[in-house]
Amino acid sequence: METQTLADILTADVVTVTPGTMVSEVLVLMRTHSISCIIVTQYNRPVGIVTERNVVKYIAGQPADFVDCPVRQVMSSPVVTAHQAMDIFQAYSILSMHGMRHLAVVDDGDDLVGVVTLSNIVGHLSYESFVEMKRVNQVMTHVVFTVSGEVDVKSAMVQMAEKSVSCIVVTEGRHPVGILTERDVSRLLMDYHDLSHLRVSEVMSSSLQSVAGDTPLPLAIDLMKKKRLRRLVVVDGDGNIEGLATQSDIVKGLEGKYIQALNEIIREKDYVIRSTTRDLDEKTAYLDNILRSSIDYGIIAANLGHRVTYFNPGAEQILGIPANQILGQDIRIIHGHSRALLSRLQEVLNAIGSGDRTSFIIERTKEDGNTQYINARASGIIDKKGRLAGYFLMVSDITSRKQADKALKKAHDELEQRVEERTRELARAMTGTIEAIALTVEMRDPYTSGHQRRVADLAGAIASKLGLSHEKVEGIYMAGLLHDIGKIRVPSGILCHPGRLSEAEFAIIKPHPEIGYNILKGIDFAWPLADIVLQHHERLDGSGYPRGLIADQILVEAKILAVADVVEALSSHRPYRPALGIDFALTEITANRGVCYDADAVDACVILFTQNLYAFPPHLQDQPAAQANGSRARRNS
Repeated sequence: METQTLADILTADVVTVTPGTMVSEVLVLMRTHSISCIIVTQYNRPVGIVTERNVVKYIAGQPADFVDCPVRQVMSSPVVTAHQAMDIFQAYSILSMHGMRHLAVVDDGDDLVGVVTLSNIVGHLSYESFVEMKRVNQVMTHVVFTVSGEVDVKSAMVQMAEKSVSCIVVTEGRHPVGILTERDVSRLLMDYHDLSHLRVSEVMSSSLQSVAGDTPLPLAIDLMKKKRLRRLVVVDGDGNIEGLATQSDIVKGLEGKYIQALNEIIREKDYVIRSTTRDLDEKTAYLDNILRSSIDYGIIAANLGHRVTYFNPGAEQILGIPANQILGQDIRIIHGHSRALLSRLQEVLNAIGSGDRTSFIIERTKEDGNTQYINARASGIIDKKGRLAGYFLMVSDITSRKQADKALKKAHDELEQRVEERTRELARAMTGTIEAIALTVEMRDPYTSGHQRRVADLAGAIASKLGLSHEKVEGIYMAGLLHDIGKIRVPSGILCHPGRLSEAEFAIIKPHPEIGYNILKGIDFAWPLADIVLQHHERLDGSGYPRGLIADQILVEAKILAVADVVEALSSHRPYRPALGIDFALTEITANRGVCYDADAVDACVILFTQNLYAFPPHLQDQPAAQANGSRARRNS
């Protein structure tokens, strides 16, 4: 799937107000423009946001005249922003983390350029390719808050605020009859002074959209898009409410898409191999049938004077010569039309006279111009005294087999080419998928963007310097691309934390090698990637983690990866400190050579930088250097 950025999907026409604008004016703007949020700005920079939920929560505990207060008392501040170049999946992760539906989008100067909502994401992602086999009841929210139509609107609104929900379904018994949303409440504030005297049944929207739980998700998504809905009420066959399907419920199905994509590539590879094997078996069976069908043999006997003494019906059929025309004749007349064949036959007869047995292929041009292939086995006829009395030929028409051999060779060559091409495609697809997974992990931590790729490049260079095989070098490179995949389970807030990590925060990061191992262990790679990823933070002296392995308990590949990981981390910028430089990194690994880090790997790494002028590949995107303030504890990358 082609990556989309917020610039591709944002709503640029944003309604903004200043912090001093009255809430009553904000409500009018939201109602007039039929929008769910307004950005509060100063000098074109977002300082707050007012959503329908802000309004509901604020009024739930305020007197009726709250609309006469300035918007700064109601807005959420500071406002969560995202750069317009951010990937939409990373943006969704931020929305999900903060429990929000709106994201203010800014440019390089932090000026507001638009707004992205969950509806924007729903409108631009091809969910069908990921969820076409799912049903609504597989993703819906089962806990639905409901009220009777007799409840007053103020009480319903208080429930919405306390439970932080965007709607309450109005029911009669278990049957949904209407719905009250945050948008409904914000609009009612403009028409009614006191909401406690209004019953929900008087103002609810009765045109709620319901679907059955077994409705395919693509149909549900299409319905939401066409009717511009954020939610669907899910009912059973009797019309009783079962749950609520929201845009957020549907989008959550995308979070594991890159790993799912990797599994799909592996399954496709297995399918191609099975299909190729099946094709080969079918062609082999076809050839086998041709060979078994050629069971008629011709037998020809001749005396020492080369006169034919026996010529069976099989020989008549194969050679196309009636027996009465050949019996008593010189056997050599069979090939009298070809000097080459006649010369070869004479060589065979001479060999038999010397006591040898021989087999040979006769190529004949038939009267219709086609070539006939005959397999002949010649042997001598020995009389009772053990003397050569003559010879006989056993012949069989193998024209069909020859043709089949040619066809099989052609098919085999084509099949080999197809397998080779498919293998190359699968290798490229697997490499691309692994790189995509690595990019997915790195995109969650913009300050270490490119870390996995640079570690992979250096680890591969060290392995090559040590003279390891091409296969091992490739495996180490792939492990480098994936070594931090376990960080996909670490919250972005911790990955990007600019200061000292607490013990609790580090405890969340520390299991990432084992998480990576669990993700990869079920995939049949050509290399032990799962074990390498598991061990890349182990140290020779047992001081590493997660299992405290020592010396030979650690894979050679993991030892090389550990050196590359440390050198890249120390020489690159991090949120909690500036880059320490290559010299510092080489001093670190040299000081711990043979203690924490493998001596051969350290020596090879030092030679690469000091003698071979090795340099890391450039970043895919420049990241601002984070400045270190005060004393910061050094963390593992």
